[in-house]
Amino acid sequence: MEGRARGIKLTAEFANDGTAKLTMFGQMLQGKYKLEGDELEWTLNGKTTKNKVKVTATELEVIAGGGDPIVCKRG
Repeated sequence: MEGRARGIKLTAEFANDGTAKLTMFGQMLQGKYKLEGDELEWTLNGKTTKNKVKVTATELEVIAGGGDPIVCKRG
């Protein structure tokens, strides 16, 4: 999935085994994720974050607290 957050391009990969990869600023972060209902919990570089999400067949919208939503399109 590719998206933009405050003008920054990012790519996120969520595998079926619960692993995740996030590429931003040319660096890849690896971690784990868990999606329960409308809440995404992911741990990258030892930091765990929980955010509300909206998931459709083609998009993932992450609703970060106090910031602009991040909308990623399925690639």
